[in-house]
Amino acid sequence: MSKVIITNVTDPVCPWCWGEEPYFRKLETHFPNLIIWRNVMGGLVEDMNKNKPADMDAHSYYNKENKDFINHCLETAEKHHMPIKVEGFKLFSETENSSFPLCIAFKAAQMANMEKADLFLYNLRAAAMAEARQAITESELIAIADESGIDIAAFLDPLNDGSAEKAFWKDVEEAISMKVEVFPTFVFEYEAKRCP
Repeated sequence: MSKVIITNVTDPVCPWCWGEEPYFRKLETHFPNLIIWRNVMGGLVEDMNKNKPADMDAHSYYNKENKDFINHCLETAEKHHMPIKVEGFKLFSETENSSFPLCIAFKAAQMANMEKADLFLYNLRAAAMAEARQAITESELIAIADESGIDIAAFLDPLNDGSAEKAFWKDVEEAISMKVEVFPTFVFEYEAKRCP
């Protein structure tokens, strides 16, 4: 029997993408072995430092940005009902100012262990959204890889040698070619027919 290919263009810190997780589990449960999942990293937040007003210090700016972001997460949670932790939320900082490292880490997880990469992505989202961990830091990314059962050396090799970053930019190019404007965006394929 032919399988449905679902391409999910996503980003680990997109709150709407966090909200999609229960639906994925339902599809996996109701249609076992009938779906092939493809997670394509779109790169939601490139560099928040570029938007910092010149007259605002970095500490105040990132306090405001983290507060605004978690408020947006809470607004989305009213629709999707996934857990969001407000207390201690400090995902972004002057040095941790992009979602790109998380996207690259997912590609490293795929290279290290394709079978556990989707679990890594789920755990990455949960760490950022439901646990208020600063999941952009390398130490947290390593901890999440370990929690996901991924060999740390196999994870760090592509993370540090540039191959995971190269794979991420290939994902970004694919998202651009599909004219993706929002996350998540889904593309369904079945028996050579494609529906965005």
